[in-house]
Amino acid sequence: MAWLGILLLPTMCQGLSILRPSQVAIIVNGNNSQSIALGQYYAKARRIPLANIIELNLPNNAQVITAPFYDARVAAAIRQILTERHLRSQIRCLVTTYGIPLKVGPQSPTFADEADVTHLRGQLVEIRAGLRAAIKRLGAMDGLAAPKVPPPGNLTVLANGKLRTSVYHTIMEFKAALARTLAFFNHNPNAKTAADNTEILALFRHCLGAAVMAQTLHVHGTSLQSMQMSEFLRRERKRSLLAIREYEMLKVHRYKPANRRAMRHIKRRFFGLAGEAVEDISQITYLLHVHSKSSLDSDLMMLWYGRISHSNWYQNPIELENWHADLAGLHPRIMMVSRIDGLNIKMVEAMIARGLRVEARGLRGKVYIDARGLHGTDPYSQFDRLLRHTAAMLKIEAKIPVVLNDVPALFKRADAPDCAVYCGWYSVHKFVNCCQWVPGFVGYHVASFELDSLHNPTDTAWCINLLKHKACGTSGPVWEPYLFSFPQPNLFLPLLLSGEYPQMEVYSVSTPVMAWRQAYVGDPLYNPFRHDPRFSRPDIRGSRTLRKVFDVKNAWIPLREFSLAYIRKHY
Repeated sequence: MAWLGILLLPTMCQGLSILRPSQVAIIVNGNNSQSIALGQYYAKARRIPLANIIELNLPNNAQVITAPFYDARVAAAIRQILTERHLRSQIRCLVTTYGIPLKVGPQSPTFADEADVTHLRGQLVEIRAGLRAAIKRLGAMDGLAAPKVPPPGNLTVLANGKLRTSVYHTIMEFKAALARTLAFFNHNPNAKTAADNTEILALFRHCLGAAVMAQTLHVHGTSLQSMQMSEFLRRERKRSLLAIREYEMLKVHRYKPANRRAMRHIKRRFFGLAGEAVEDISQITYLLHVHSKSSLDSDLMMLWYGRISHSNWYQNPIELENWHADLAGLHPRIMMVSRIDGLNIKMVEAMIARGLRVEARGLRGKVYIDARGLHGTDPYSQFDRLLRHTAAMLKIEAKIPVVLNDVPALFKRADAPDCAVYCGWYSVHKFVNCCQWVPGFVGYHVASFELDSLHNPTDTAWCINLLKHKACGTSGPVWEPYLFSFPQPNLFLPLLLSGEYPQMEVYSVSTPVMAWRQAYVGDPLYNPFRHDPRFSRPDIRGSRTLRKVFDVKNAWIPLREFSLAYIRKHY
């Protein structure tokens, strides 16, 4: 698992401290008096220096802005102000307020984008022809009929989507043909000549790449040829790691045509025709701006990247399961971003005050996890299984009652008293008052469009209605986000219950992507279990779910020593 990269660097966390008020900057709309008033109220409540309030010149009551407007009037302005005030290295967290736009709207491809798409589609036709020729050559070598491969399903259809589906299918056909040929010669070793062996390796490398060869092939024997092959594979593994680093650096600024060309070259060099085809398809998606709508708050996580693409998501490098020690140094500092917003500023001020009161006495109640009873192999069933595993782990390890609902229907309010922490799904844009909520509770519902708006009193989405029921923290997507992008409950819930971290740090290391469509609403400094932890470090030792990522050379690394190490190292 990717968590292991963090565990290899236990010294990173020496002398670290949690998020402090002086490290929070408040973003207000200078043209909205309520936004300014809310920013000042929050600063006073949390003792945040007034110098940390940043006024932007933005339209009043605009919920959606364009990507160029965001780049120039939001991101660039914040960077400039933080630099001028000598706060650049100090600020770790941005707080957007009532009056700051919620969304960055869709884009349309330019003429240059469309020209690149035409070129890439031409390349895909050529790659498909090359893969088919390789399949034909493998068939001639083993004399067997081509294996039947069902067409791939559940593919997003773009413009000219038939070409995309056909290319994916051809890649699968080549892999099946290669496996068939290798199996044939394994069972008929006398039929294979030295020329056959050389040609199979050449086709493998040409179509799937040296990096895949290096990860797949294992050479046995002490002959000169075997030793040479082993050395070649060792070099290719090392080169592929360096190439992946370079690819990630280029990807950050893939709006540059030269970067996209270099990315395609890396994929062809190390992952063959199949790798280049997947990269071409990804770049077509990017250039057509298929995924160009985003949450402004999620975009702000990449504030120090400079100009970013608004045409797709980026992996969040500080999310625990994404974190990789070899790639950590490639990324600029990631900002934590939270929103204090609601129907009106009185509602938001009440949420802030409520959080302070709850922190002082501790949040008491139960954890409610609402699964759906899915037991298949599809992504929905996998997420449902993750909820069940999280509930099972918390029931053993957490010092708080945990209730799991594993049927299609949601909890019934009468059966769910004292809800302090909630995670469930899947009632899309249709809030159900399914629990008896404890004031100050934290929870989120996994479904699309649940943060479509925070200013519509008749909205049936979950985020605004959870806030109405006195939540002090929730998250949701502003547009269709896809299931993979939600905060991971197996990380979010135990970290929150540990009381070690305020809710913004918990969210930041459990949300998989940034510059995408998710956002968090609540006081970033809110930590309801600070004085009464419900999930302590010694308890983790008994967790089967977490044990394999904590045990390094028989030395337990406490939760505190890895979960936020990357954030704090680079702040």
